[in-house]
Amino acid sequence: MCEDDKYTGKNCDHRREWLVERIKLLSSVFAIEIAAYAIMSNHYYLVVNVNRRQALDWSDDEVINHWYQLYNVHVLVERCLNGEKLDKVSDLFFNEVIVKWRERLYDIS
Repeated sequence: MCEDDKYTGKNCDHRREWLVERIKLLSSVFAIEIAAYAIMSNHYYLVVNVNRRQALDWSDDEVINHWYQLYNVHVLVERCLNGEKLDKVSDLFFNEVIVKWRERLYDIS
């Protein structure tokens, strides 16, 4: 992963910096704090703190903003954000989507 490629001989140490930047990005999106990390030549270690309370305290808009930093737009959510009045069924589905996203934003799996 971060060593010399045995087939090409190319050095892949540049991946360490990419991993650090990716870890920073993901910890800013998810309610998961990085306490420590170590990037080895073929694997990495993370010590994390799952901040469930933070995710539960986020407003629906904050959940959507966090989710959209990594994932594609959801048609129903976009309709709601654009001020469209949702019918009862669509509103229930919208709320279910937000609950699912919120849970995923503090789940390490």
